[in-house]
Amino acid sequence: MTDAITQLAGFARIFLDLAFLMFIPGFAISLVFFPFLSDIPIFERLIFSGIASIGTAMVAVLFLDVALGIESGPGNALLILIIITVAVLLLWRIECVFLKKFRITASSIPLQIRIYHESQHIFHNALDMVKKFSQRIISRIGK
Repeated sequence: MTDAITQLAGFARIFLDLAFLMFIPGFAISLVFFPFLSDIPIFERLIFSGIASIGTAMVAVLFLDVALGIESGPGNALLILIIITVAVLLLWRIECVFLKKFRITASSIPLQIRIYHESQHIFHNALDMVKKFSQRIISRIGK
């Protein structure tokens, strides 16, 4: 019975470690950039969370190893990721308090959301231009 509990605790620790490595810090960072859950689609928030989490983990481990001179083992890395996540969530809460104080809601579209939508528009226009250009080149090659 204790072996099963020990194995279950081991699997839970692995799951928690993977969550902190691949998702949780990035999700907290995405909340700082896009404070309302309706600001960006959930799929894009998940992708942003994954990329930001991996980047945060790499920078955290490098900071531990190079700047602080602390050996970067799994326990130390998890601890620094937890500290970063808590700090970022506190920053998000402070941001939410200020947004509420100044009565900024998701419908009033903060600056970063306007920048996001404009960048999406530019990105789609660039893709359309590349598509048209590649079609022209393919049609010329086919002649």
